[in-house]
Amino acid sequence: MSVMLEVKFLRNLIDEFLEVLDSKVFYYDDEGSDVHGFEKINEASILYCERFMEFLIDLLSQLPTRRYFKPLVADVAVVAKCHLSVLYRHEKGKLFAQLVDLL
Repeated sequence: MSVMLEVKFLRNLIDEFLEVLDSKVFYYDDEGSDVHGFEKINEASILYCERFMEFLIDLLSQLPTRRYFKPLVADVAVVAKCHLSVLYRHEKGKLFAQLVDLL
């Protein structure tokens, strides 16, 4: 059982990151929006996405982990999904966009 956890550990981390990126960065409260008609921004989720991109960059910049990790990132299409995210185009996601471009 623990062997499967180790095998899918990075894949599960990436899947969790993509879930946060898609659904938890921008959200609507019970009334549907804030006073200006826009969705609310979860600052902690933005920070998490930025730090996770730094983590991916670090893993891909080291030769021992790059050999395994680059095909995984390509298979999940992390860069493409990040380019399509709302955070990539939002003004609060400037650092995130720079990190995605660096990746």
